[in-house]
Amino acid sequence: EQYGKSFNALEGNISCDAGRFLLAMSGQSDTSDTVQINAEAGLLTGSKADIRVGTEDGQIIFVLNQLGFTRQDGTWVYTYSTQGGRP
Repeated sequence: EQYGKSFNALEGNISCDAGRFLLAMSGQSDTSDTVQINAEAGLLTGSKADIRVGTEDGQIIFVLNQLGFTRQDGTWVYTYSTQGGRP
């Protein structure tokens, strides 16, 4: 328990493919809040992440908003990307 909320473990896969790290994880709280994380990163290919949170909890929504998540079709979404390249 943290901040008065209980969070379950995330489950999923972390793998490597053609020099890129791939991550696909999800989880659900006891109160049915959900999180889905899909990300990949590589030195030459850059990185990208897509994080989606489903919640109706006002305190969680406040924090998501402060962290830069935006509401899209009833889900809180955060996306991030960088460009790769040769050093």
